[in-house]
Amino acid sequence: MNGEVVKTEADIVIVGSGPAGLSAATAAKAQGARRVIIIERLPYLGGILPQCIHSGFGARIFDEELTGPAYAAKLIKSAEEAGGEFMTDAFVSEIIPRSSQDPGEIKPSSGSSPHLVARVFSPKNRGITEITSGAIILATGCRERPIGSLSSPAAVTGTRPSGVFTAGTAQRMINLGGYRMGKRAVVLGSGDIGLIVSRRLALTGTEVIAVLEQSKHCGGMVRNRKQCLDAYGIPLLTRHTITMLHGNARLDAVSVAALDDQGTPIPGSEHRIECDTLIVSVGLIPETDLLTDYREKYGETPRNVFVCGNAHKIRNMADDIADDGMRIGMQAAALI
Repeated sequence: MNGEVVKTEADIVIVGSGPAGLSAATAAKAQGARRVIIIERLPYLGGILPQCIHSGFGARIFDEELTGPAYAAKLIKSAEEAGGEFMTDAFVSEIIPRSSQDPGEIKPSSGSSPHLVARVFSPKNRGITEITSGAIILATGCRERPIGSLSSPAAVTGTRPSGVFTAGTAQRMINLGGYRMGKRAVVLGSGDIGLIVSRRLALTGTEVIAVLEQSKHCGGMVRNRKQCLDAYGIPLLTRHTITMLHGNARLDAVSVAALDDQGTPIPGSEHRIECDTLIVSVGLIPETDLLTDYREKYGETPRNVFVCGNAHKIRNMADDIADDGMRIGMQAAALI
């Protein structure tokens, strides 16, 4: 394309091809939407599912325990068979309203919501595609909180060495890239993602010294604690956190302290753990930047912009995310 702008039209544009986006496409097509385009910024479909090689997906929707890649394959097949179209290795840079006076505009069948233009950039063809649609569904998922987002009294001080990763990044590097993360690791956060990554580290030869949790109890499901920590002899230290990072080029230790009931480090409890890797799993943030940008530029969000899945509300189960995508896909198709 070499920089040219290609213009096309669709009934619905879906941003994100995780379980919410794929299910939304399948439902929208079943509801009568003619052309539905899914845009995925990764080179492959499925969102984070392809990196989740553990089982535990699809028990309710497909009545069987699947790995993340197998679960994604079933959702992709459903969307393909329904007639959904896909753009991979592409991302939406902005959403803009299109005036009904513009030449070639598809007239809304009902209501007064303006048609919208999704500006899509693809590095592989170095061009821009502008897709005019009657509705846009944001199924953009969520991003992980970095360690720098922790506020006082849980704030972490020290240097900024390499060897500090979010759990999702570590999972992708191990499962898709084939990397070994390090020799000795500490995991901060005992949610399900943190527990699953702890097990994966152990299976790939990294010694997991401990999993630290600020609250009184493990944050993940009981079965994940048993299968990921207890089965591999990985200690869980509740009411503990990291107070300082040590190291220059690479992390070489962390300072750990016990916490009181207010979450404040207890004086005299701090000790040093030698490690070269820190995995951070301290929460997720809905990915709604496109929606925020639209509101800042144009005011109130029109009723033909929808948000579903983890972009709307963080959910623990992929089936719940898929269900929400299906519900929103039907709503979007009914609107147009």
